[in-house]
Amino acid sequence: MKDRLAAFRFRLNDNLGYKAASLLFAVLVWVGVQSQHRVEERARATVRWTLPEGMAFVEPPIEVVTLTLEGVQALVRTVPQRALTMEVDLQKASAGDVSVDLGQRPVSGLPEQINVISVSPAQLRLTLDRLLKRRVPVTPATVGKVAEGYRVVALTVTPDRAELEGAATLLRSMDSVPSGEADIGGLRDDQDIEVGLGLRKGLVATKIGRYVVHVDVEPIIIERRFDFVPVVVQSAGWSSTTPAVSLVLTGPQEAVTAVAADAVTVLVTVPAARTGNSAEARRSRGEGVRYEVVHGAGEAVRVVSVEPPTLKLVRAPPP
Repeated sequence: MKDRLAAFRFRLNDNLGYKAASLLFAVLVWVGVQSQHRVEERARATVRWTLPEGMAFVEPPIEVVTLTLEGVQALVRTVPQRALTMEVDLQKASAGDVSVDLGQRPVSGLPEQINVISVSPAQLRLTLDRLLKRRVPVTPATVGKVAEGYRVVALTVTPDRAELEGAATLLRSMDSVPSGEADIGGLRDDQDIEVGLGLRKGLVATKIGRYVVHVDVEPIIIERRFDFVPVVVQSAGWSSTTPAVSLVLTGPQEAVTAVAADAVTVLVTVPAARTGNSAEARRSRGEGVRYEVVHGAGEAVRVVSVEPPTLKLVRAPPP
């Protein structure tokens, strides 16, 4: 066993310098092959447009193109870390349709050893028009719905005008520009909401600022009828010949719908000094016997009507 181990060590260490040189040569050959191996790779380049003074695109052009590149593998691998740009100079173009061949445009940021095989898209057809500035009204835009039982009374936006810049074809047909969408979801009260402008592509605002949409919210007013509302006489010795009435309440939808039917009561109070064996109770204020409709919904809820409007009361005979 010891003889075999010694033989193995001898073979391992025999001609060590030659073996190291062979390994180094192999590595150098591999590096050389890799440095000469050509591959294809895709990358993205930002397009920079140069237009004639006083001209604009009718529709915004693309801002990024996809390049198919070819070159040695070692260099191609570095491309994703580079900022590639394609300059497109249209300063000699005039108003109207323009054909652009992107496949013939130089790309900045590429090593010289890398070639552009193709560009996608390779051909574009664009339209140029005269650059125009115009002040237009700003209309408020919203998203969402106010809380159940409420409604939007009015929407206003401040400032109410914006100066826009863009192709004359676009601006001439515009009567107004929408504000950014103000989220009114769940609102129960008036609110001011800061937004931007809802500009379509191809237009810019000459002054960048914030716009405020004022939302005027109010509760929806409804009426609700209650039947068989009990009449309770609070004064001892008196009773009502009408045990129940029908009545109508009005007020904010949220409050009126929350009123429980068994929470509505008509309370009658007879003054202690009242004489006679009968009386009439009315809801109107003043002297005499009055009754009150109790519903527990607060002052925002009012009584519209009571049927019958007058209650007949009788004095109970003494025991």
